[in-house]
Amino acid sequence: MIQELFNALVEKLPPGTPLKLGAEEWERHTSPPLIVVIPRGVSFGAAVGGGGFVQGSMGEQRVERSLLTRVETFEVLIWGKDYAEVEQVSDELTQALWEETHGSLAMLGGEWVEETGGVTRLGHVLRLRFAIERPVTRAERWVVLEKWARECQLEATL
Repeated sequence: MIQELFNALVEKLPPGTPLKLGAEEWERHTSPPLIVVIPRGVSFGAAVGGGGFVQGSMGEQRVERSLLTRVETFEVLIWGKDYAEVEQVSDELTQALWEETHGSLAMLGGEWVEETGGVTRLGHVLRLRFAIERPVTRAERWVVLEKWARECQLEATL
């Protein structure tokens, strides 16, 4: 979900938007403008919704219900030259997130980062937190686990 969300934001936002993924990106940049999305946590809750029809591999239809609801929490750092610019970017990014997540977005608050002699000497930084819910559904195949098993078997034969 993390990489898919980031890729969708890259597609949705104007080309050239200085959008990066991961805490290490924050350390790499020395001047604004910059937006960094950082995954911070995950939790699980009860399944939400009744499911819907999905097409099976043999053409049959079945109802797919979620097993659980996965809640991914993120932090986003928005670094701009002045408060008005950062606030506007915050609104635009929130709109893009809401459109991409189809309303399963919760904005959890934030704060202005103040670092004497740090990055805020070059502009202003807003740290926002948000969460996105998505259903955990039953997999038809163990795609990644099968891949890992093949890799481990190959390594064991070397």
